Amino acid sequence: MYIYVDYAIQGEGIYTNFIITEHGTLPTGPVLYTSGTRSDTASLIDLKKTSSIDVGNVDFDSTGQPEFDGSDAYINVPYSSVLDTPVGATYEVVFYPTSQGEILSRGTSDSSTSPDNPRIYWGSNGSIYFDWSVSGQDTYVVTSAADCPANQYSYIACTALPGQQLRVYVNGVEATYTSNVQTLPTPIPNTNHPIVIGGVSWIPRYFTGKIPVVKLHKRALTLSEIKQNFKAYKYRFNI
Repeated sequence: MYIYVDYAIQGEGIYTNFIITEHGTLPTGPVLYTSGTRSDTASLIDLKKTSSIDVGNVDFDSTGQPEFDGSDAYINVPYSSVLDTPVGATYEVVFYPTSQGEILSRGTSDSSTSPDNPRIYWGSNGSIYFDWSVSGQDTYVVTSAADCPANQYSYIACTALPGQQLRVYVNGVEATYTSNVQTLPTPIPNTNHPIVIGGVSWIPRYFTGKIPVVKLHKRALTLSEIKQNFKAYKYRFNI
């Protein structure tokens, strides 16, 4: 698994299979993991060049990919201003669902203070619920049923832009919506809470399945960029 933050338009930030590091310029060679306080398996993410990413609540299969059991498995990405997206965002995810649940949310375990900025949920009918809370009110879209079937990999890109409605792209194509409510303000509101991958503890909606890829871009990708990125995963995950 890798988690990746692209915080500049030209894509500054390089990922390998197990470790993320930040760069001001693109490196000329591979970014290698340097042994530190975590094992190779546990060294999945390091956006801040620390050991603060919590992977202690998830198991890994024989290939090193995290498996979410639907009961209490999640990956916690602590808050950093790097995660803030006031002028736009794209969350890209490759996932293999077997039971409905939260793909990711940016909130807290305390329901009274959790604004969900954002929340991405997979329903058992194959729909995607993409929500961004604004002043206590939900701005959200819900895709048509069966867009992302169970027991197979899907690629989604969820985009947010000030003054526009949220959008969801499934396997490189914009989804059709059964609900599409409100537009986002300027700037897009953020919260100083972590990103939780695989569920949150205050709602029994833990994800069941696999989530091998999560990417956060600090802008809304174009359709052509989304199509290009989808092609990078299409054959790798047999989508």
